[in-house]
Amino acid sequence: MKNQLSCKVVLLLFMISAMVSCESIDSMELDAKSAIYQEYQVTYNKTRNTTKVDATFRERTSKGTRITLSGDSKVQFNDENEDSFSTISHYFYHWKRDKIMDVTVVFNKNPKTTFVNKFSQKNSADINFVDDFTTFNGRQKNVIHWKGAAPKENEQVIVNIYQDKTFSMYATTEKGADKIEVEGLFSSGFKAGKVKVELIKKHSYSAINQSDKDAGGKVSYLTLVEKEVMIK
Repeated sequence: MKNQLSCKVVLLLFMISAMVSCESIDSMELDAKSAIYQEYQVTYNKTRNTTKVDATFRERTSKGTRITLSGDSKVQFNDENEDSFSTISHYFYHWKRDKIMDVTVVFNKNPKTTFVNKFSQKNSADINFVDDFTTFNGRQKNVIHWKGAAPKENEQVIVNIYQDKTFSMYATTEKGADKIEVEGLFSSGFKAGKVKVELIKKHSYSAINQSDKDAGGKVSYLTLVEKEVMIK
């Protein structure tokens, strides 16, 4: 199927991302007039009943250098500071709570400039496993169907498969698709036994409530469900 990614491609992309992820600039080094691009990712895990928000900030555009907030610059999620910060990922700031909820993110650029963006679970797309999905045939191609609508514009359906240190990802952005094909898992290093499968519907919006001048911003909503199945 079109637009499907193998674990090798994903690993390559991760390695490239990791090599460039360390490049950042401190917010105190920015020109006061420099606009800041805001990027957010909101993940609703319906299986674990959690809400996770990731955020990163860039100088001027979506391709600008990532920014480490310091001094008077900060970001808060529902009036709380981030849980963790790391430059070894696409997003620098991370916040997670054990409840499905709407989230208000407040980005304080400086004492006089604040941007407020509200993210609602109503904007996330619904998805779930079909009831009879319980096994993979490790020797041949498998087909995963889902409950929920086919991908529309700016949407993606993703399948992640985990077993110990082995991982594969498959995805489609094909409009109208109702399935994802998964290659024989034994050939990808998986063994007979249990695997965790994540099914994700991702919808990206190329606009946010409040942006810094013409720098703009982006938010991606992810609806995630997970299930343990057997490879035979």
